[in-house]
Amino acid sequence: MKIAFYFLVVFAAVVVLSMLVGLFYKRIVVVKRRKVIRVSPSELYRILSDFHLFVKWNPWSEKDPALEQHFEGTPGETGHAYRWKGNRKVGQGSMTMLAFRPNEAIDMRLDFTGRGSSKCSWQLQETAEGTEVRWIMESDMGKVPASRLFGPMMDKFVGTDFEKGLEKLKDYAEHSHIPPVVPDSPNL
Repeated sequence: MKIAFYFLVVFAAVVVLSMLVGLFYKRIVVVKRRKVIRVSPSELYRILSDFHLFVKWNPWSEKDPALEQHFEGTPGETGHAYRWKGNRKVGQGSMTMLAFRPNEAIDMRLDFTGRGSSKCSWQLQETAEGTEVRWIMESDMGKVPASRLFGPMMDKFVGTDFEKGLEKLKDYAEHSHIPPVVPDSPNL
């Protein structure tokens, strides 16, 4: 009986301590990574605005060779979406493009099925060396202070994947020959 009582006291203390410590962590967690890529903003924007190309360079595709992937909508347009379902390492979810600033930024919603959502964006800025791309994810860790304890881990885990992804994007953009988009021409 004493062991059960001590176990409950320790468990309650851990819960209370987690809640108190969680109060000191931010509710909104932002993960950012950047990379300079030796292509123009328009070339990079074309790659980023098409989820069919995203699967060629994103860091998660290689974590599950049997990853189920589905696409919706038109690349470069609001509502263009990528849905995936994979193993334990990649999970299940979707990314949907919400807003575009041609050759400057793409804003998206990232939904992790049953585990919340985040705001994401790719931001582009021309530099002397090429184009700097910033990959940004903003997540709300929730109202419960104990859930905020996971915030500092987000930067480590997601940030590492963003770094790998940006390196793969750099290789893809600088070494792939993607045909230019030809505007529709009226019938003659």
